Amino acid sequence: KSEVTPSFALISAALSSGNADALGKFFDSDVELSIFDKEESYQREGAMAAMRDFFAKNKPKSFSQVHQGASKGKDTQYTIGEIS
Repeated sequence: KSEVTPSFALISAALSSGNADALGKFFDSDVELSIFDKEESYQREGAMAAMRDFFAKNKPKSFSQVHQGASKGKDTQYTIGEIS
């Protein structure tokens, strides 16, 4: 298993607690979100609003990271996980 960076630890904590504002601190200016079967591109504020709405309807109990990686150019990091 790959090492969890401090940023990913904070992101995991924000996802686990349903804190969209804490999560949004790590969003780029453009964000691609997949929520259930809907994939959408947002500007940062729109992505934060989508996450606030999601958390309001789906209060998380935990977040577990499934995969972590970097883009082909190594300029962007990402994580894939499951919220329960």
